[in-house]
Amino acid sequence: MGALLLSGSAEGVQVDPLIVVPIAVVVVVLAVLLGRYARQAQRGRAHSGAEGLVGRLVELRDVRDGHGRAFLEGTWWSTRTAGPPLPEGAIARVVDLDGLTLVVEPPTEGDDS
Repeated sequence: MGALLLSGSAEGVQVDPLIVVPIAVVVVVLAVLLGRYARQAQRGRAHSGAEGLVGRLVELRDVRDGHGRAFLEGTWWSTRTAGPPLPEGAIARVVDLDGLTLVVEPPTEGDDS
């Protein structure tokens, strides 16, 4: 809008509308795209805490008496099984979060997360 004001007949200052209009169109398109990306980022926002971990698959390590460790989301977590003990190297599904311990169980048919 400011550029349109300058395109009038002001003394010594003149902006060609053939330059202003394409630049304005590009700025509007970029603003709309950035707005859409921001809205999508908010809608697909990652969950933290238990809701972001429950349902994920992990590989169990250092398993002893139903307790072990698993690497998930860049962090080593303590694990314990909700049912019978699982062997080391087994794939398990996170069903709950008890403090800083993941509660896991064997994956069900069709688990692929």
